[in-house]
Amino acid sequence: MIKFKLLEVRKRKKLTQEHMANVLYMNISNYSRRENGQIKINTKEWQKLAEILDVPLEQIYETDDEFFIEYLEKKVLNINTLHYCNGQIFYELQKCIEKLELELAKLKEDIKNMKVQDMI
Repeated sequence: MIKFKLLEVRKRKKLTQEHMANVLYMNISNYSRRENGQIKINTKEWQKLAEILDVPLEQIYETDDEFFIEYLEKKVLNINTLHYCNGQIFYELQKCIEKLELELAKLKEDIKNMKVQDMI
C-alpha cells in the first residue's frame, strides 16, 4: 500500500525520489517500490527516512494495514497526491471490498449457525 504520509511529507519538503534513494544508498526503483508499498520498509529505513525528512517518525510511519480514507478525512492528502496514486487507490479499494465481502459472508454463516443451535 502506498505510504501516503511519507509521500506527502517528501513532496511538501520538495524532495525527489532520486534524492531519497541517494541518501538511502539505493536506486530510485528500490525507493519507489518502498514508497508505493511494493516492498516493506524496515525499522531502520523508517528511522532514516524520518531523519532525512527532519520529522518525527510518527509523522511519516504507516503500517501496511492503514488505509487512505483515514488520510482523506484528516485532509493530509492533496489533489496532486490523489492524482499521482489514483490507480493504486482503486486497487486498494478493491482489496478492501473483497476482504469485507469475505468477512460479511463469515458473519452471515456465524449467525446462521447460531440460529440452528438455538433450535436444538
